[in-house]
Amino acid sequence: MKKFLIGVATGLLLAGLTVFIGLFALIRLGDSKPALTEGTTLIARIEGPILERPAMEFPLPFLEEQKPLTTYEIWNSLKKAAVDSRIKAAVVMPRAVMAGWGQLDEIRGALIEFKKSGKPLFVYLRFPTTRDYYLATAADKKTYTPTWNTQLRLPVMTPTMSNMIEVSTWDESTLGNDIISKRYFKFTDI
Repeated sequence: MKKFLIGVATGLLLAGLTVFIGLFALIRLGDSKPALTEGTTLIARIEGPILERPAMEFPLPFLEEQKPLTTYEIWNSLKKAAVDSRIKAAVVMPRAVMAGWGQLDEIRGALIEFKKSGKPLFVYLRFPTTRDYYLATAADKKTYTPTWNTQLRLPVMTPTMSNMIEVSTWDESTLGNDIISKRYFKFTDI
């Protein structure tokens, strides 16, 4: 009987501790608005699907996924940022935007209105799509990530005369061709 009571007491203590930690986490992760200081730059990451209206919500703590932005939320955020004296500039980072052309036109219009407030608007593009480029046309300055991503397919007939492949990357310019990198691969490693 003594072991049973110790087990029950331990279970209640662990359950209470779990509830306490859960409540503390909920309070800590609550919807607190970020504090804006003078000279803040708005960073707007516009990625994935953009909805016309908010999706239905079924709030389940710790199981919620990040909900996609709506056209109105993006438009309203840019409108508020244009009149907020603490925000000095905006950086928009579109990536694989999935929206209709009408939605994109609304967002682009909001970007142009933000620019009319006299604040600089920059766009940072990473592997841009046509829709990302369309949003970027509203900006003062556009920056592209200097990345290169490609697939190289080499048909190989076996047996070969060599067991190595050489892959070289070159920079071609009017001053001459410069080698950037050279790498060797064994056929057995591929």
